[in-house]
Parts: sequence; C-alpha cells; structure tokens
Amino acid sequence: MSLMSKTLSVCGDAVGEGTRISSSKSAFYYEICQYKPADDLTFYSLGNNKITMQNLNDRLAFIIKKVQSVKSSSADLQWKINEWSTSRILVSRDYSAYLATIKSLQDQIQDMYKSNKEIARKIENASLAAEDYQNMYNTELGFRRSAEIDTAYNRRQMDEITLSRSTLEMEYENLMEERILLQKTHKEEKAQLQEQAGPHMNISVDAAPSTDLFETLTKIREHYEELVAKNRKSLEVWFQKKISALDKKFTEENDDLKNATIEVRMLKTKFHKLQIDHESQENLSLLLKVSLQESETRNGVQLANFQKIITQLDSEIKLIHTNITAKKKEYETLESEIKQYKLLLEELGSYLQVCKKIAVVKVVERKESMTTHEQQHIMNTPS
Repeated sequence: MSLMSKTLSVCGDAVGEGTRISSSKSAFYYEICQYKPADDLTFYSLGNNKITMQNLNDRLAFIIKKVQSVKSSSADLQWKINEWSTSRILVSRDYSAYLATIKSLQDQIQDMYKSNKEIARKIENASLAAEDYQNMYNTELGFRRSAEIDTAYNRRQMDEITLSRSTLEMEYENLMEERILLQKTHKEEKAQLQEQAGPHMNISVDAAPSTDLFETLTKIREHYEELVAKNRKSLEVWFQKKISALDKKFTEENDDLKNATIEVRMLKTKFHKLQIDHESQENLSLLLKVSLQESETRNGVQLANFQKIITQLDSEIKLIHTNITAKKKEYETLESEIKQYKLLLEELGSYLQVCKKIAVVKVVERKESMTTHEQQHIMNTPS
C-alpha cells in the first residue's frame, strides 16, 4: 500500500457555499510515494497528519452541511420575523392632546385647591370674627343684666322708701287725730271745771309749763319731711344720673348691637355663599378626580398591554440572542479547526518539498546508474 496515493485539497468561498473536496493523481507524487525509508520518522508523522486531515475533512464537510442548514433555518427565521413584524406593526398613538387635557385638569385642580384653601381661611376668619362678636354680645348682655339688677334693686329701695313714707304719713295722721282728741278733751275738762267753780272763780295752778304737743309734732313732722325731701331729692338725683348713664350706655350698646347684628347677617350671607361655592368646587373636584381616575385606569390597561408586548419581544430577542451566541460559538470552533487545518497544510507543504528534493536526487542517481550500466554494457559487447 502506498503511503500517499492521493493529494487532498479543499476549495471554497468565505461563507462556506460551493465548497468541494477534490483529489488528483500525479505521477510525480506517485514516484515520491514509492519511497519507503525504514527509519525515517517524518513518514510516520505524515501518516498521522493524513489521518488528522481526513478527520478534519470529514469534520469540515459535516460543519459545512450544518452551516448550510443553520443558514437556511436562519433565513427561514428571518423571513418569519419579517412577516411577524409586518403583521404586528404597532400603531403609535399621539397622547399629547390627552396629556395637555390632563395638565389643564391638574392645573384647575390645583387652582381649585388653592381657592378652597383661601375660602376655608376666610371662613375661619369669619368664624373667629363671629366668635368675637358673640363674646362682645355676651359681655354687653352681662352689663345689661347687671344694670337691670341694679335698677331692680334701686326700685326695691324706692318702694321701701315709699312704704316708709306712707307709714310715717299714717303715724302723722294718727298723731294729729290724737292731738285733736286731746285738745277736745282738754276743752271739755276746762269747761266742766269753769262751770263747777262759778262765774267769778279764778283758779290758778302753779305747775310747770306743759309742752306744746302740736308744736312738737309739727317739728317732728317738719324734720321727717325734710329728711324725706332730702332723701327723695338725693335718690331722684342719683336715680336720674343712673338712668341717664344707663340710657346712654344702652343706646351705645344698642348701636353696637345693631352694627354687630348687621355684620353678623352679612357674614352669615357671605358664609352661605362661600359654603355654596365650596360645595360646587368640591363636586367639580370629585368629577375631575373620577375623570382622572378613569383616564389613569385606561392608560394603565394600555400600558399593561404595551408591557406584555414588550415582554414578548424581549423574550423573542433573548431567544434570538441565545441562538446567535450558539452560532458564534460554533463559528469560533470552526475558525479554530480551520486554523489547525491550515497548520497541517503548511506542514504537508514543507514535507512535500522535502519529498520533491529526495525524488529529484533519486531520479538523478537512477539516471547516473543507468548511464554507467549502459557504458559498461557497451564496453562488454564485442566490437
């Protein structure tokens, strides 16, 4: 069996298409392969390289077939991806109008919130003012009640003084009646004594001068009348002063009370209007909140759908990336095998050059031996 009967060559383009493995016979290399040195290790290495190259050729043919199948499957996958992308074109929607509406609604809500805070502040101020007026009203009412109590007390004192005056007048009348009765009794007793004594009888009584009861009563009456008049005048002056002061105070308090009542009515009217405005603003705010919540829900559903589509696309992209990584690893393995194949081809080329030199030397030796043999044959033949 010859050491090398065929030379193997691999021809192909860069992408692996149209690759062919060919073999050719050569007489020259046939001559070379007939050379069989016994102890030359280079020929043993050539046999191993031949087996390695045969394995690499088989491996290369298998890889080329696999690359072609992968390329066809990749083209099919690319066609499917293109079909899917054309059939699943995402329609981009313009939400700028909704965003502007949402922005305007948010601005309106903020304005309403600020106006509601201002209204609440005004209501609080009005409540504080109403409380102040209520406190003023309670204070003035307390003053009025204390004045009424003082007036009632003064009236009771006047009633007591009037009652005392009536009692004194009654005592005065009783004393006057007693005086009249005493005078009458005195006259009667005097007349009886004169009748008993006769017409010319003079009776003189040596006694202490009796007090004139009428004069005494008159003095007492005048004294009490002076006291009553003095007390009456002082009480009337005091009462008039109190009445005038209370009237003035009541007039001022009534004016203040009227003004406070008017202000309270105005504040109540204003509070009622503000309360109505506040309720309307709250209703509008609730409607806007409901509309905003519906918009957020709708946008959330759309966002969830978009997120699902993005997740699907991410999974498909990851799958494609995994396939590309696997193909890249296979390509790197193929490149390493090609480099090894090139190294073997370079070793084979150097070995063939050595064989060529040996064959040339062998041919020259054969020619020289043949020439020597012919010369000897010529010399040995008889002439």
